[in-house]
Amino acid sequence: MPQEAGPGEVILSKRHELGLLSNFAATPFIFHDQRYASLEGFWQMMLYPEGKDDPRARFTGLEWKYTREQVAEMASFEAKSAGTLAEENMRKMGITWVTFEGQQIEYRPAVPGDHYRLIVAATWEKVRQNPEVKKVLLATGDLILRPDHQQEPDAPAAWRYYEILSQIRADLQSRKTRSLPDAFERPRSVNLFDGTLNGDTLAGTVRFGGIDFRRPDGSAPEPLHFSACRQESLQIPITHSTRFQTSTGSFCGETTQILPGTVTERGYATRNQSH
Repeated sequence: MPQEAGPGEVILSKRHELGLLSNFAATPFIFHDQRYASLEGFWQMMLYPEGKDDPRARFTGLEWKYTREQVAEMASFEAKSAGTLAEENMRKMGITWVTFEGQQIEYRPAVPGDHYRLIVAATWEKVRQNPEVKKVLLATGDLILRPDHQQEPDAPAAWRYYEILSQIRADLQSRKTRSLPDAFERPRSVNLFDGTLNGDTLAGTVRFGGIDFRRPDGSAPEPLHFSACRQESLQIPITHSTRFQTSTGSFCGETTQILPGTVTERGYATRNQSH
């Protein structure tokens, strides 16, 4: 129940918008070119035979009420109930594996394995392909996510969906912190000044060491220009006009920077250099 959350916690209750984070939620997504109506449908689908040559389909005395494709289009308790029927057949067969794309995968391993990795990958796709799910997940901030039902002791990692969502949220928050407008990552480099000294004035162009900036069409941008004059106080005003082309238009501006020391030349910044 939502009211059972402790300090700094939130229950992923199906009774409000946080229910979108539940595996039961009808949040369709495509995974490996296959559409699934929900994460629960994806999960329980793996318990069903993949075709007539599947050992589960050939085992005598079993009834498979649904096809694998039908379960993939289920959500909520319908998908869960289909999975319960399949687990009963697994017990009759004495197997502990499910399948994905023809590969047998241990269903409840003591150590997270392929099944866990599949569930994590599918959860990522659910979040990516459903903007409202992503919005709700990020809105939980740094709250500790708790399930809305009693978890079995020592449940396998794939069953702890709230922990998987917490990991995804942390990754999304980290990316959001690092991101800049127009989806650029923050560059880290050294400004290299290439200029010619004429009397007390140094003028030339600026380039970024270690970064090759390109316009969206792949062409090189116009060079940045600078000019610097020697001052008796050794405080050099450096003014350079800049122009950047981004995916949303142009940005033009002029900046002035006061640097201690004398002028620089041939691309290397120096301090108190005489000319």
